[in-house]
Amino acid sequence: MEDPDANVRWQAVHALERYPDPRSVEPLKCALNDESSLVRCSVARILGKIADGSTRPLLASATEDEDSFVREAAETALRQLEER
Repeated sequence: MEDPDANVRWQAVHALERYPDPRSVEPLKCALNDESSLVRCSVARILGKIADGSTRPLLASATEDEDSFVREAAETALRQLEER
């Protein structure tokens, strides 16, 4: 998740999605602050699918992201967490 290329980081995020595991949540939480909005959007979407309630504060912060796609993904993720 520390590669200088945003595409590599994005691919790493999606690799974690393919193998949902509670251990994936911590690296994803860190990636929610990535400089790339594409990475942040993907992370928010994935956290809504695989994370537990511990990610709520981070996702709530992401609802104020500068990028509208990230905000929307974070809002959707929070709704998904509420439905569980």
